[in-house]
Parts: sequence; structure tokens; C-alpha cells
Amino acid sequence: LRPHIVHGARVVELRLQEEEGTWRVSFADGRRVRARHVINGAGGLHKPSIPGFPGRDSFAGAAMHTAQWDHGVELRNKRVAVIGSAASAIQVIPEVAKIAANVTVFQRTPNYIAPRGDRDYTESEKRRFARWPWLQRLYRWWIYKRMDVFLFPITKKHSRRGRVLGNRVIEYMRASIRDEKLHECLEPQYAMGCKRILLSDDLFDAINRDNVDLETHGIAAIEAGGIRTTDGALLAADVIVYATGFDIDGHLRSIKVFGLGGRSLEEEWADGAEAYMGCAVAGFPNYWMVTGPNTGVATTSVVFMVEQMTAYITRMIEASGRTNLICVQRRAQNRYNAGIASALADSVWASGCRSWYISESGKITTLYPNSARAFKRQLSRAGLDDFDFIAPARRDEAA
Repeated sequence: LRPHIVHGARVVELRLQEEEGTWRVSFADGRRVRARHVINGAGGLHKPSIPGFPGRDSFAGAAMHTAQWDHGVELRNKRVAVIGSAASAIQVIPEVAKIAANVTVFQRTPNYIAPRGDRDYTESEKRRFARWPWLQRLYRWWIYKRMDVFLFPITKKHSRRGRVLGNRVIEYMRASIRDEKLHECLEPQYAMGCKRILLSDDLFDAINRDNVDLETHGIAAIEAGGIRTTDGALLAADVIVYATGFDIDGHLRSIKVFGLGGRSLEEEWADGAEAYMGCAVAGFPNYWMVTGPNTGVATTSVVFMVEQMTAYITRMIEASGRTNLICVQRRAQNRYNAGIASALADSVWASGCRSWYISESGKITTLYPNSARAFKRQLSRAGLDDFDFIAPARRDEAA
């Protein structure tokens, strides 16, 4: 079997062929390939989520999600409604505000928005990095340590550091927003970190513009000419931008996966997505995930987590040999997730606010509750005792 890297082609089904010890991969265009192992590296923030607002399809203007941007839509001198005020919205609003006649931002919940501190590297910095590459590695290490050591404590409930940093962010927001009447509307009433902490250098400059309005009433319906709010007002719009985030749980289920005995991943995760080390699922041998359940981090780069998972998955594939199926034991998976659940119960994400970190059932399936360095240590020490090796009933010698 040759390696296949699937990019730009939609996979619709993965089905384990137990007697051969392979996976059958089916594509939307009808193609099929066989693979000894499957690694799902599709990532988490790519399946758009748009609430089912009443009358959404009746809107007469253009509408798009931030992840499905229509560059053919003219925004210059138009009335633009941005639904959402979190991570996607704060990237869109400052740019749209520069050219639109008016931008109305529909905010459901205020967020902690700290300065990004973004800037270009100076020419002298670039020369030093080019001359001494170890400086780049040192700088990367410093960024990682600063986030994973200094900032990580705010992810715990009742964190003193979280309170201090939260107050500083509030002070920054107050100092940045000219209209004092907006201060209360934009200040979060929950612990810092309970929802995603946002970073922006130019959002508040946009909020200060005369052509940008903040709307905090709920959306009752979408009509042909605009958005009807819960106080009865109709706010006219030519374009609606849905900055409403992503279906985090749905991306893990977007492909139909059938493992041992024909059991589907949808059935396996009926009570919420779980995995062992975020990478393997009991009953689904030789199926691996990168950025699987409970592998997200709030205070450092997910790239670091991906690096640890890819190294771990590679080690497990090598250990399985050429023909064996390797499958995590259910008791090991249950033990691992019991520890995850216990740690999450003491996290700020379980402190009372609603966020996309929490599924509809109330289970936190997105985030890893410990530090990134703990994740690295955990995966580097994990051995093969928690796995079973299964020899296929019939080996395909042609493979």
C-alpha cells in the first residue's frame, strides 16, 4: 500500500476491512483507495456554524460566513451587518469598517480583548536571525515558555493571576473605547479565560469610528431588508457577514467512520467525543486523529500539540508492523478520559459561562486541561501496554 495524502478531495466514508487489515477510503467523486492506517488531520476550525435565525433565507442582499468569503460581493459604501463579536469578527470588522458606509456589530456576549502587540520584524532583527539561527529557536522557546508557564495558571478556577490579568484587560478596553456608554456593554461578566481570550490591536479603533455601531439586543428574525432585533427595531443591511464560528464537534463527525463490527463513530460518540491521548479510539484500530477530542490548548500554539501527536502516531504505526491492526483498549481509554474529566472540572472553562468549548450536552470535548509540556511528557512516556494487536483474518499478500 502506498501512502496517500488527501488534500482538496472530500472524503465521505472510512470503513474498516477487518479480514484484510485495511481501511477503505471513499471519496465524494466515487473514487476509493485502501490504506493500512488512516490519519485524520482535518483540523477543528473549518466547518462553519450558522444559527437557524428565523427568515434567514428571506434576506434580499448578499450573505456569507467568514470562512466562506465571497470576494465578488462589493462592500464599499454598503450597510454591513456583522453577526458575532468574537475571534472571527474582530479580524473582519476593522477592515470592513474602512470601506463600508456603516457596520453594525451584533454582539451576544462581550469578550476579553487584549492587545496583540503585532509588528513587523526590523531589518536588524532579520539580519541577526539569518546570521544566528539559534536566536530564532531561542525566541520561539521564549514565546512558548511565556505562554505555557506564565499564562497557563489562568485556566484554573478561582485563579488569582486570572483576576489580575482580567482587570488589566478591562482597564485597557476602557482606555481604548472613547464612548463611555459602551464600556459596560463590552465588559465581560465572567472569569477571564472561561471563553476564548481574544487579541487585537485595531478592533477598538474600529469601534470608535462614526460608521460603526454596536447592537446588543438579540436577533428576533432576518427579513428581506435587514435584521429585526428583539426590541422590535429593523436594522437595515445590504450585506450580512456571519462571524458565528465553527461546528467544533461536527468536524470530528463530518466523515462517516465504521470500525470493528461495522460500529460507527457516530454511535461510539453518542454521549460525546472521547479518545485516548486525543489520537486513538477504542474499536477503531489503525484510525488516528490529529487535533482529536480534548487536544486544544488555550494558552499556547496548537502547532506544538500537533507536533507531539504526529510523533506519537508515527511511533504507534511503526510499532504495529506491516500487517497488524493496533487498537487502544477500552479500559485504557476510559481511564484516560476519567482523568481528563476530573481536571476539566477544576478549570475556568467549567466556571459557569457558555462557550464553544462546551458541547450541547455540557461536556467539554475540545480542550486539554493541563499544560502543553504535560501533554508532551504524557505522550513521550506512553507505551504499548494500553493497546491490543490484532492479526487480520486474511492477509492480502498483494498489499
